[in-house]
Amino acid sequence: MREGDVMKRNIYASLDLGANTIKLLVSEFVGERQNILFVDEIKSTGIEHGFIRDKAKVIADLQKLKGKCESFLNIKLNSIVLSLPSIELDTKTISNTVTVNHGRVKGSDIKKMFNEIYEQEIEQVSSEKRKKEVSAIIPINFSIGKNKKYVFFPLNEICREITMNANLLTLDKQVIISHITTVEEAGLHVIDIMPNVATYLYTLLSPEEMTEMSCVVDIGKTATTITILEKGVIIFSEQFSIGGNIITQAIKDELQLDFEDAEEFKLTHGVCGVGNASDEVIYEKDYGDHAPTYITEKDIAEIVEANYMEIMRIVKQYLFEVGVKTKVERFIFIGGATEVRGFLHLIKQTFGEHSTVRRPSMLGVRHPKYSSAISMHNSIYFFDSLFEENYEMVTFNKEQSQEIDEEEDEKEFI
Repeated sequence: MREGDVMKRNIYASLDLGANTIKLLVSEFVGERQNILFVDEIKSTGIEHGFIRDKAKVIADLQKLKGKCESFLNIKLNSIVLSLPSIELDTKTISNTVTVNHGRVKGSDIKKMFNEIYEQEIEQVSSEKRKKEVSAIIPINFSIGKNKKYVFFPLNEICREITMNANLLTLDKQVIISHITTVEEAGLHVIDIMPNVATYLYTLLSPEEMTEMSCVVDIGKTATTITILEKGVIIFSEQFSIGGNIITQAIKDELQLDFEDAEEFKLTHGVCGVGNASDEVIYEKDYGDHAPTYITEKDIAEIVEANYMEIMRIVKQYLFEVGVKTKVERFIFIGGATEVRGFLHLIKQTFGEHSTVRRPSMLGVRHPKYSSAISMHNSIYFFDSLFEENYEMVTFNKEQSQEIDEEEDEKEFI
């Protein structure tokens, strides 16, 4: 960094209204380095399988999470990018070309391409009376000039016209409306929306996975989303109402525990596969006058594996139904329900050696349940840079702003 240069600092906030939880993430990009400022989640009984069933309850939970963030960071949280569940998601490939008036590509030229696509799609949806709405436009590639030279990041390229090939994603219109209105009634302005699967392209997939047909499986507590990508393009995605809670429920029934204790038991003693478990007695069932029954780790492993295999069966069935069962080369698993001992071994046995659990590498957010949120912030940073915007999502008070500036000065000095 040259003397006198000022490194750009962008702060982004996102909300993820999942199957039954709400995640809030605030991060900053100093140059291209991402730092996590705040991350937390809250379980909301107002959300069921991604649908808002009790708006007042969700608003109260959002305000609680918002207040916690503002108190922790000593900020005012003004706006967010909203991550949406992939309910009835459809995808298609589109393209658009615009003239570059200034001889050099600017953010306004790229925004024009996006806006024209939105307008065309809105007209088409209106004329066909479809119940879907545009939820994201994800660039596949850009090409410039008469020779159609491909570029990944076209800003400042010298040319007279630019073409974009893109992935257009649509979602159920009522889902979009209900999520946006609920968040805004909680006091947060929604500056953009994005299906959670649309973020996979930015940091979740490796360069090799971007060149092949990959399957991303996001297993949450009550829902599992299966997404197929071919050479970085989303071709299929669907959400299923099954998740890690089926394992908790099975343990609850077997050990006659309440649900919260069964969940804690799963996290403490759960293991996929009898071969990964021991004969150690970990629980004693007392039947009063009868002799007690001793539950070993292997007994629990059988319950855990049997229920995870039910989720794997659904993944296989979906791949068969969309005609890609033998074509998928890599499997990437994310989501909170993947964090159980022996899970990696199970998926490698089921889907082959090119299967992995993808975890964020940053301190404080290394759990697979944050993989999608971290990737989303990288996508926000990408679009912010592409459009030459400067999203102002948070307002720091004067003292806090000075402290952060001093910290950044120290980092640069180090």
